[in-house]
Amino acid sequence: MLPRLLAAMLLTIALPAVHAATECGVKCIQFIEQAHAHEVKAEYEQALDAFAAAHKAAPEASQPLAFMAAMLQRVSKLAPSPDPGNSRGRASAAARQALQRDPEDPIAFEALRLLDDDGPSPLREPNPAAAKVLHEAERLFAERSLPAALKKY
Repeated sequence: MLPRLLAAMLLTIALPAVHAATECGVKCIQFIEQAHAHEVKAEYEQALDAFAAAHKAAPEASQPLAFMAAMLQRVSKLAPSPDPGNSRGRASAAARQALQRDPEDPIAFEALRLLDDDGPSPLREPNPAAAKVLHEAERLFAERSLPAALKKY
């Protein structure tokens, strides 16, 4: 749950400030926002399609590939992941492609770091009731229902 929250926060706060070798652009950012909204709803194929559209809108920008890598890394950690090895391989490839476009892309570096660190999280897992409320807050945030999301947070 925490990685999704961090990704959403990074999207709204850091993405416009990230100065990549090639900027993502308005259309690219819109597709990335759609991808994150799909991810929060566990609609991973639709999220991948939106990341692919963002990449097509700005093929030289690193952000679509970096955010795709981060999502694939998270998907590989899901308990009933359809193919965690394939997700990890795709995440690594996407992160490396992002770094070819911007050698300092922080999202790509973080995705690679998380792929290399298979140990247990140093953070304590929230209790199930708290995790449920956090997930609901993330869903509301992705849907841009900001006052309702803030109440849940």
